[in-house]
Amino acid sequence: MIAIIDMSSRISPLLTDEFIKPVIKATERPDIACVYHRCEIEDALGQNPCAIILCGTALMDFGYVNDEGLRDSLRDLDSPTLGICAGMHAIALARGSRPYECAEIGMSEIKTENENPLFSGLFKAYSMHKLAVDVPASLTLIASSKRCPQAFWDRGMVFGVLFHPEARNPQIIKRFIDLALDYS
Repeated sequence: MIAIIDMSSRISPLLTDEFIKPVIKATERPDIACVYHRCEIEDALGQNPCAIILCGTALMDFGYVNDEGLRDSLRDLDSPTLGICAGMHAIALARGSRPYECAEIGMSEIKTENENPLFSGLFKAYSMHKLAVDVPASLTLIASSKRCPQAFWDRGMVFGVLFHPEARNPQIIKRFIDLALDYS
């Protein structure tokens, strides 16, 4: 089972269409994808998922920033995890980082900083965020734009990307799922 986590403050069909359904489609495994709201993270983890994807949320939705239960659940992840935008923030916050203002909306040029199994080189990706996070010491910066850190990795199976691969680079999500399925 792939646990897809809705990071929004409220469940909404519009948010599902924008942030959840494209991620499910990009996994190429809708048959094993199960959606949970972030308040159900413990239920999702209790199912021993083969992969977890923490989805993005609306531009002004910062409810996850002060969600201590979410931070506690994400502190010591055992399952392969990909955090997208708000999901990246949540992983970094669980490891002691703090958010700061760094707005990017539209196409961003992403530069790979360190070798990793998800992507390489210079590429364009869709960004839609008002916040960024510093990369905690327990994580390795693997990509950046001119303005913000764009991706990290813990050299295990926990990744975070600030951009939205479901919008422009779905092969990144597919690679993550392939790695996760090989890992389990």
